Amino acid sequence: MTDPPEKSETVRVLIAEIMTIIVSTTLFDCMRPYVDNIVNICKALCMDPFGDVIIEGTRTIAEFSKAGGEQLIHFCEPMGRSLFTSFVHRHAKVRMAGLRALFDVLCTGTWKNSVYVFEHMVGFRDPNIVPIKEFYDPSTKVNYFAMFIVDRSTVVRECFYKTMAKLLIDLPDRCDHEGRVFPYLISGLYD
Repeated sequence: MTDPPEKSETVRVLIAEIMTIIVSTTLFDCMRPYVDNIVNICKALCMDPFGDVIIEGTRTIAEFSKAGGEQLIHFCEPMGRSLFTSFVHRHAKVRMAGLRALFDVLCTGTWKNSVYVFEHMVGFRDPNIVPIKEFYDPSTKVNYFAMFIVDRSTVVRECFYKTMAKLLIDLPDRCDHEGRVFPYLISGLYD
C-alpha cells in the first residue's frame, strides 16, 4: 500500500489499536462470520507504509491467530505473506514485531498449510515447474531468512534465532519444516 485511504498516520494507528482490542476481547465464535473481513483488515494494517501501524497490525494478526487457531487454516498463507512487509522495513522494532507474529500465524496453518509460507520466506521454487508467465514477466524471489542472518541489527538477528528455535520446538508440524529452518539456525552459531 503506497497510498492508504486514510492520510493521517495517527488515525491509522488508532484504528489498528481498536482492531487489536476487538480481536483480543471478542470470542472467536462471534467473529466467525466476519473472518474474511478481519483477515483483510489485518493484512492492510501489516502492509501499511507507517511503522507504528505495522507494529500494531502484527499484534492484531497475532491475537487473531491465537483466537482462531486451526480454524484459520486456509488464511495462513495470506496472513503470513502480509508479514513480509514488516520483514523488509527499515526500523528494527518493526522487523522484530513481524518475527514475533510469525509463530502465531504459522500455528494456524498446521497440517501442511504453513509450508507455503516457508516456501515464500526462503524463496523456494520447484525446479520441475516452470511458470509460463516467467518467460514474459520475470519475477524475483526473496530469501527473507537469509536477509535476517545478515541483518545489521544484532537485536533483530537474536530475535530471528529465537523465533527459529521456537518454531523447531513448539510448532505442531515442526518435523516438516526442520530441513528449511535448521540451516539458518546453525548459522547463528557463527554469528
